[in-house]
Amino acid sequence: NERIQSGVKHDRQLFENAWAEVTGTNRVPVNSEVARTMSDMRSALTAAQMGSAMVSSITDPASLVMTARWNGIPAMRVVSRAVGMMGEKGSEIFAAQQGLIADSIASDLSRIDRAMGETIRTGRLAKMGSATIRASGLRRWSATLRNAFGLEMMAHAARERGKAFAELDDVFREALGRYGIGAEEWKAIAGAAPFQPKPNALLTRPLDVAAGGSPLERAASERWSQMINTEMDYAVIEHDPVARALLVGDTRPGDVRGELNRAFGMYKMFPTAFITMHFARAFARGFDGKRMTHGALTFLAMSSLGILAMQSKQILAGRDPYSLDPTTGNGLRAWGAGILQGGGLGVFGDMLFVDKTRFGNSWATVLAGPQFAAM
Repeated sequence: NERIQSGVKHDRQLFENAWAEVTGTNRVPVNSEVARTMSDMRSALTAAQMGSAMVSSITDPASLVMTARWNGIPAMRVVSRAVGMMGEKGSEIFAAQQGLIADSIASDLSRIDRAMGETIRTGRLAKMGSATIRASGLRRWSATLRNAFGLEMMAHAARERGKAFAELDDVFREALGRYGIGAEEWKAIAGAAPFQPKPNALLTRPLDVAAGGSPLERAASERWSQMINTEMDYAVIEHDPVARALLVGDTRPGDVRGELNRAFGMYKMFPTAFITMHFARAFARGFDGKRMTHGALTFLAMSSLGILAMQSKQILAGRDPYSLDPTTGNGLRAWGAGILQGGGLGVFGDMLFVDKTRFGNSWATVLAGPQFAAM
């Protein structure tokens, strides 16, 4: 019937969008000159508008802590490691040497994706957008948090290596199970000789597990590596293929529909990825108590840090902080703006206070995308 046909058509379009993203066909320009011109415009807007990106990223530790909690990793150990790495020279090189090299190499590009969802990165204006993100401190901030999480997962496995699978903490054991790591695979991971970069600082790296050479050890190494890298993506969200498929679909740069989608998706990649990742995880089993709690705590933590980021921006701009008195209209709007800021939608929080945003744009133009506002 018509309802079934509509559902099949919808599912087919979702598949085609995902396929286009995975295969890269939605990155092939229809018209190279038009695609480059529009991409340059988005890069120029990024350079002009993303100077405070670092302040907005104050909310990142919330997802870092909640992802650690979700996996049974001591959250404060992750935070402590991140703080130490912030002031440690060569920490990114060290992380790369432990098998996190893919994230280190892609760091500059993923910061651009986080802001713009962009794929054309050549030319002077594209370099300006990248330089703005880098100069704001966001590149090192995000890379350090991600690397700290990945290294702490390796350290946690090293600390737990003396336990049988059944003796592991329930949360950590469940996290391992989600990646196909059972009793046999854990035995291979726990039996690997850990790497010791410093006294009493052990790491069980995937390459240490694979060093045994057996089929089981190689399979366990691959699953352990998959777990580390996937959870790093949850800990510090950069960009998500699912989110990009939702915003860009199977459209291509250089034609009208493709450029409209890219203009609309600008600055919306991070909040969309947050929804497709953490919200999907929270509601994957309906009213599952643990997952709902994870979602609620993540929301509260990011909202609290969102309010901090919002007030920090006010002070940096030389203005008084907003009143947070919930009994007043301005106070309620401030809480709403903080919640939006925590989800990566700080510009929409501006709309709760004035008819035009800090860039002088109306509701309609911001919803459509900053590229429309600049036209």
